[in-house]
Amino acid sequence: MADRSDVRRRPPRAPLQSRSRRRWALAAGLIGLWAFLLADTGSLVAGTALRLLGIHLSGGARRSAREALLRADHAARQAATAPTASAPAAR
Repeated sequence: MADRSDVRRRPPRAPLQSRSRRRWALAAGLIGLWAFLLADTGSLVAGTALRLLGIHLSGGARRSAREALLRADHAARQAATAPTASAPAAR
């Protein structure tokens, strides 16, 4: 039988990445908002409906803002596709 000192130890676990922390924070915020809506409305159905409505409206606003700001003729898109000054000129 192996002694405890012979057993290979696992390396220490790396801390959570910031993206994972942000996801957990977002999930906690959504749960907190849902709990607030449940307490405020006093109804499971109404609280859930308001939460889903808010998610739907915020997603639509985000999509419409992205569409309005980054069309094909937008300067940021043109700058991204333009050749850079440091690239050698083709002859």
